[in-house]
Amino acid sequence: MIKTLILLLIAATLTAQPVFQKKLEGIQAAEGLAILPDGGSVIAGLKGNCIQIVRLDPSGGLVWTRQVCPVNTNADITIGTLHLAADAAIPGAFLLLFRKGAFTSSPANLLNLMKFDANGGLLWETQLRPEKRYGPLSPGRQLEVTASGTIWAAHAMGFTNALPDFNQALVYKVSASGQTLLRQFFLTDVPATANGIAAKNDQEIYVYGALGTATTDGFLIKINETGQIIWSNRYGNMHFLRDGGFFPNGDLLLMAEHEDAYALTRVRPDGSVAWASKFADTLSLFHCAIAADGRVLVAARKPDAPYFLFCFDTGMDVSDWAMTYEECTRYPITALQSMPDGGFLFNQSSISGLARMRLVKAGNLGQLSPECPSWALPTPVLESLSVPVSTVSFAISGSLTEGTEHVFDLFQTTVEIGDCCPTEYPDARFDLPDAVCMDAPFSLVATGNSCAEAWQWQILGAIPETSQEAVFQNLILRTTGDFPITLTETIGVCSDTFQETLKVVQRLGADIFAFTDTVVCPDAPFRIQATAADFNNLLWDDGSTTPERLFDPPVEGTYRLTGQEGLCAVTDSFSIKIGKCGPTRIFAANVFLPNSDGENDFWEIFGQYGILPLHCQIFDRWGNLCYNSTAEMPRWDGNLHGRPMPAGVYVWQFRLRNAEGIEEILSGNVLLLR
Repeated sequence: MIKTLILLLIAATLTAQPVFQKKLEGIQAAEGLAILPDGGSVIAGLKGNCIQIVRLDPSGGLVWTRQVCPVNTNADITIGTLHLAADAAIPGAFLLLFRKGAFTSSPANLLNLMKFDANGGLLWETQLRPEKRYGPLSPGRQLEVTASGTIWAAHAMGFTNALPDFNQALVYKVSASGQTLLRQFFLTDVPATANGIAAKNDQEIYVYGALGTATTDGFLIKINETGQIIWSNRYGNMHFLRDGGFFPNGDLLLMAEHEDAYALTRVRPDGSVAWASKFADTLSLFHCAIAADGRVLVAARKPDAPYFLFCFDTGMDVSDWAMTYEECTRYPITALQSMPDGGFLFNQSSISGLARMRLVKAGNLGQLSPECPSWALPTPVLESLSVPVSTVSFAISGSLTEGTEHVFDLFQTTVEIGDCCPTEYPDARFDLPDAVCMDAPFSLVATGNSCAEAWQWQILGAIPETSQEAVFQNLILRTTGDFPITLTETIGVCSDTFQETLKVVQRLGADIFAFTDTVVCPDAPFRIQATAADFNNLLWDDGSTTPERLFDPPVEGTYRLTGQEGLCAVTDSFSIKIGKCGPTRIFAANVFLPNSDGENDFWEIFGQYGILPLHCQIFDRWGNLCYNSTAEMPRWDGNLHGRPMPAGVYVWQFRLRNAEGIEEILSGNVLLLR
């Protein structure tokens, strides 16, 4: 299939018809879609065994989310449909219909109908019970609301050999307040399956489906507000699946299977066929809708190809346009609605993997936002059909169900939403630093397409070597060298791979401080300096960048200093505790750097007034005497006989007479830096 990329940049059209493309994470099988009076929308889909409801504004912005879960957590559910409630007293109210229970004879299986206000508040909940049991949900519209607010619903499994008298067409009428007014069964001798319901008003309600079990015909029943049949017809070789609503003149649009192809049929209010057209047998139809100007919108797909939309005039004989928006994900189109501004809104839902979907608002010519490309396709070829119409008899029986029950709970939930063109391609990219340190944890971030569905990282030799997240966290490389990093990003059936090489260098081996904590006097100033002198940059936790820090007065706590040398960095810390110093008040530095810069060039002991120094000695780690003084306050320049002593830790001992005349001997360590 040859595709021509077209950019529809019609500013006036886009201004009059706002368009958007949204990606929602946390919701799938989004078959519920309703347009609200303010131009916003409500979406319903699944997440696990719960229903996610999402309310969006007219621009596709998130307003609120709700989650509906069964009280009995073992009950499985299937999403049905959403519909505007048409309640003048509660603007923006909407209805949600879905099935609880699987294909079994359990009496707990039912259709659950809920009404919400525009803010997501639950107004009421009621159940529509079967005569025998429910099967799978019908493919067509199960819920319809008239202008008066009256609710009509239809469901039936159809004929089976085990249950030949099964309710072939089951119709409910419910008031705007949730009271069941009618439950009618329409039975015929021919095996039949009801697939949907359409209501033009309270006097014209149509139930459609299929007759037969092999080569099938279609049936259409028109009933009035009391459930009585006005007419019921058989349509040859037209298995009716869905409806697209009513044309401005009241005709009904029906989508059908016709032998080995799909077809569309326009049926008049009297049951006669205005026209019927089939498509090539390689084309499958999924949804149809009538645009605001009466044109026909159709969602379709060819085998092994993306889904696409096309538009025909009201007579289905003049093609308008056909457009596809994506090549990679091939999400099924799960809902299609026409918009009052002439455009249309449709859901696309993932069929595997994480729960996600797209909501796309397009203009009346199928255009998206200028930054989102669209591909024009040849419009499908139509073949006119002659459809034989005859009558078919249905017997009517009915009974009302009992009152309502509380079988579902309502919760707050979250759904992530963002802009995302349907035709997004994978774009695997990430940024690397110049180098990282061996044994130092680091992370990598995929910076490519935000619409990606899957990421696959691989770094041989790393711990860990692989990841499937957009952010590869807490990586560690144990050796130095060059390491290839590969990232493959996937969107649907498309993937892209990106590779870069990361340089790993030797980590810093030295600590910044020679100790981890110290005890000082409460009124004795304390000065600390980094032990290493070859850092390119230093950064204290208070933002200062000097190697030395003075605490005057000292404050208890833990203090950190980060040093960077080349491409690597190391952080060290120490703790200060305030001690009880007794009667003696001295301060002895624990580190000094005799580099003749005028700061901290000497090791000294400072004492309060009244302290008499008697004797001070300093020894190296082998016990050799390096400094000796008497009758003066100690002051050592780090030399012995004029020769610089090597860097390291030295022990000092200081004998003094305190202000009370008592002799004391104090000792400690000092770090000499070079």
